[in-house]
Amino acid sequence: MNFFKKYYYIIIGFIIGLPSVSSAQVGNMKIDLSGANPIKSGDIYSLMAAILDFVVKIGAVVVVFFLIYSGFQFVTAQGSEDKISQAKKNFMWTIIGALILLGAMTLSNVVCNTANQLGAKVSCNGSGR
Repeated sequence: MNFFKKYYYIIIGFIIGLPSVSSAQVGNMKIDLSGANPIKSGDIYSLMAAILDFVVKIGAVVVVFFLIYSGFQFVTAQGSEDKISQAKKNFMWTIIGALILLGAMTLSNVVCNTANQLGAKVSCNGSGR
């Protein structure tokens, strides 16, 4: 442990500096990145729509998990007022989180449809096509 305390800055500098040394070019080596678009989005709106779609999918799973968890808390409360109030609080925040997800998705669709009505050619499904 004393070794790490003594050489902390050297170790951190080596970890940070190693990628820059290992990515140095050798000779005339050229990398062709033309046509490589890992994001697969044509514009910023389709990128944001794809991110929102991903977040909503993950958020829906989390909401279902917490609904089950709050139901489990209600069942295991066994009449204890403190545990029932905690279960009610968890259920309330789960519903609020679900409404925020639903509101974000709805707002995104409203903005996309409004932009399309104003003449912009925006993809509303997040695919970028």
